[in-house]
Formats: sequence, C-alpha cells, structure tokens
Amino acid sequence: MRCAAYDDYVTRYKRPTAVEDYLTGYPDVARRWINRCVSCGRVGFKPDMPDDARGAHYIKHELEPLNLDDAGQCSVCASAGARPRST
Repeated sequence: MRCAAYDDYVTRYKRPTAVEDYLTGYPDVARRWINRCVSCGRVGFKPDMPDDARGAHYIKHELEPLNLDDAGQCSVCASAGARPRST
C-alpha cells in the first residue's frame, strides 16, 4: 500500500510522458484535438479528429478517444456526479 506522501511526490516530480512532450512541442495540435476532463484530468483525443491531422497517427496510437459533455466531464465523472477539481 502506498502512502499519501509517495503519491504527492509522484504527482509533483514525475517526468512528462512522451505524449506530453509531443503536445508541449505542438500546442496548436493540443488545443485543437486534445480533450481533458475537468474532474479527473483524463486526457484523450477528440473522436472527430481526422486521420490527416498533424500528428494524428501518433496521437491515436498513444491516446484513446475521449468524449466530454457540455460541462467538460468525461462519461465516467458525469455518471458519478463528480465535481470539477480546483486548480
């Protein structure tokens, strides 16, 4: 069992994943084609992303499609009645 201090350390000091590095390098791609749930922070690509979009092959290989509702929540958080997390 992990302790809260370990979870805080991992959250604060974890290295960015390859996908995060890629999206940092191409912020226009991230703004246009990436969804992030406002409650849980889950990241995925917009299901209507075309195959010929910049980086589409890589993004579709690394991430899953993520639909958001009007409040910006994924289906899991919306069905659970989760509140948006504070930043």
